[in-house]
Amino acid sequence: MVHGTKHIFMNLFFCSFFKQMCIFLVLFFYLSICLSTFVPQIGKKLKPNILIMSLKIVVLAKQVPDTRNVGKDAMNADGTINRAALPAIFNPEDLNALEQALRLKDTHPGSTVTILTMGPGRAAEIIREGLYRGADNGYLLTDRAFAGADTLATSYALATAIKKIGDYDLIIGGRQAIDGDTAQVGPQIAEKQHLPQVTYVVDFQVSEDGKTVTVK
Repeated sequence: MVHGTKHIFMNLFFCSFFKQMCIFLVLFFYLSICLSTFVPQIGKKLKPNILIMSLKIVVLAKQVPDTRNVGKDAMNADGTINRAALPAIFNPEDLNALEQALRLKDTHPGSTVTILTMGPGRAAEIIREGLYRGADNGYLLTDRAFAGADTLATSYALATAIKKIGDYDLIIGGRQAIDGDTAQVGPQIAEKQHLPQVTYVVDFQVSEDGKTVTVK
């Protein structure tokens, strides 16, 4: 009787142990399948982030008179703008260019934004404003010889500076400056640099690998 009870108890113990082992093996097999399915998917999601290309962006900017505050002394006798009589501001169109550059900087980690401007010494104020907004550095071209420069002279000076900067992936400029409204400097720089250009852009996106630009 004792031996029979012991035998039954041992059988029950091994049956219970075998059942638990079977459950464990089933769960292990199921988890293995799940992991083999999910890990590649996670890898696919992470892989593009590793390949995101950083960009070196140059933003063309200009300090202009604030035409919202035009008074009787706004114009000189020769018909030119009396810049000393008007407060100077960051050209609004160029602020759009800077905003787009900063968006690209956010979506392409490691990117840098450089502001390039030409004008009198006080034009450095827009570089400081650009740095405050998120740009990384800036260059000011200033010399008395630049006074009264037309678009050809301005584009030549800026194009020469861009060649000096050398390492860049993208140049962005506003449509035009509100003091001259010529919309010529950007295209002229592109021609001098032998670069493809797109004008009157509403929005654009750069692919993560930096090889494709989608323009609207």
